[in-house]
Amino acid sequence: MAKTVDVRKTRKFLEAHTGDTSQFAGVRRFRMEEGRAAGASFAEVWTGAGLNFTVAIGRALDISDAFYNGRSLCWRSPAGDAHAGLYDPQGLGWLKTFFGGLVTTCGIVHQGGPADVGGKHYGLHGPISNTPAEEVCCRTEWRDNDFVITVSGKVREAQLFGEKLMLHRTITAHAFEKRFFIHDVVENTGHQEEPLMLLYHINPGYPVVEDGSRLLINVDKMEPMTPHAAEGMKDYDKFHAPTVGYFEKVYFITPKPARGGEDAAAVVNRARDFGLYVKWRHDEMPCFGEWKMMGYRDYVVGIEPCTIWGMPRQKLLDRKMMPYIGAGKTREFHVEIGVLAGGADVEEFAASLKGSLAKGRRR
Repeated sequence: MAKTVDVRKTRKFLEAHTGDTSQFAGVRRFRMEEGRAAGASFAEVWTGAGLNFTVAIGRALDISDAFYNGRSLCWRSPAGDAHAGLYDPQGLGWLKTFFGGLVTTCGIVHQGGPADVGGKHYGLHGPISNTPAEEVCCRTEWRDNDFVITVSGKVREAQLFGEKLMLHRTITAHAFEKRFFIHDVVENTGHQEEPLMLLYHINPGYPVVEDGSRLLINVDKMEPMTPHAAEGMKDYDKFHAPTVGYFEKVYFITPKPARGGEDAAAVVNRARDFGLYVKWRHDEMPCFGEWKMMGYRDYVVGIEPCTIWGMPRQKLLDRKMMPYIGAGKTREFHVEIGVLAGGADVEEFAASLKGSLAKGRRR
C-alpha cells in the first residue's frame, strides 16, 4: 500500500502558507554573553514536531539541551554550559565542564576513568567534548518534499608526537519529525594506528527518568563495573526516586542486535507514556554502557553506545580488548536519537526490540 502524503507538509503547501521556512523548522546560531559559557557558540535546531535541541559549536557539536513540547529530554549538570577554555584535563577535572545534556562525546583516544599508562596521563573521558568544532556549517534545504536541517563540522584530537585524529560530524534532522541523526567519521591522519575509544554519553533525565522508569534493551551479556554495582545488577533496568548519598552503578552490556544488525535502547516512563531512545549499528559499536545515578540532584541515567566500555585502560590493554584505527583509515558511526511520545510509541518500540529495527530507517 502506498504511503499517504500529508499535503500540509509538502513544499508547495508550505511555501504558499509561510513567508519564511523558520515558521515551521530551522536552525539559528547564537553566542552566549555571560557566565561560564561567555563567548561560546551554539546552534538551536527546531523541527516543527515539538523537538528542539541545542548544538554546542564550541564543544565538539555535542547536544547540550533538548526538549519535546517543552519537556526536557535530558539531565543538565549543576555545572551548566561552560566555555571549552575552562576545561581541566587532569584527573576528574572533566566534571567541572560536563553539562550533562543530551549527548556528550567521550574519547577519542581515551574514555573512562583517569589513568596513567605508558608515562602519559589520561583525564576522565578525554578532551574531545571540550574541543571547539571548525569549518562549521548550519544549513536548511529542500530535498523534494523533505525539509532537511544539518549542522556539520570537524573536531581535532591531535598533537605533536602523538595522535592525529579528526572527527567529522554531521547532525541531521527532518521537519515534522521527533528524531535526529548523528553521522560521525573518525579519520586517522597520522602514520601509526591509534586507540579508538569513542563513547556517546546520552543522558536521559527527569521527566524521562522518574520513580518507575525502565531501561529497555536486548541484553546478551552484562558485567558490573564494581562489586557495589553487582549488588544491584538484578535491578539494572529499574529506576527509583532520588536518594541522598546514592553511589553510581555502572554496567558493561553486550547488546543482542535485532535482525538487520541494529542495536537499540530506550529509557521509558510508562506512567507518563514518555521516553527517549537511541539506535546504532552493532558492527560499528558492539558495546553499551549504563550509568545509573539515582542521587539527589545528580539524577540521571547514561545510555552509552561505544566502541569499548570504560574499563580501566590498563585492563583493556592487558585483555587485548583495546580497539584501534589504522594509519590513514576512517571509521563511520551512525546514531539515531528520538522521542517516544504516547503509549503507542512506547509499545511499538518495545515490540521492535524483538524484530528488525533496520526497516524504514533513513539518515
